[in-house]
Amino acid sequence: MPLAKKETSRITEVARQIIGVIPTEVELHSETARTIRYRVRRGFGWRLSTVVLDKECLLRLAHDPQRDVKIEYLRRDLVNSATYRREYRYPRTLAVGG
Repeated sequence: MPLAKKETSRITEVARQIIGVIPTEVELHSETARTIRYRVRRGFGWRLSTVVLDKECLLRLAHDPQRDVKIEYLRRDLVNSATYRREYRYPRTLAVGG
């Protein structure tokens, strides 16, 4: 089911707050029903080239009373990961070895 316009704007606002910490040019690359993918122009010694954000998680974050603290954490995590990761995902997927 498509999201309501109000929910879509909340998701977009949270996504912009998270990626706003990136000092280089960021552009919307693609958007699906589940994710928003941004392309990051390289610079500042960063390897980061893509940011992928899950819309459902962003919507939950938008309604979370602790959202400001969590968004700040995500912004710091994004900056810290940018020097050694090519892609940043929220939520982060875990590799389970067996």
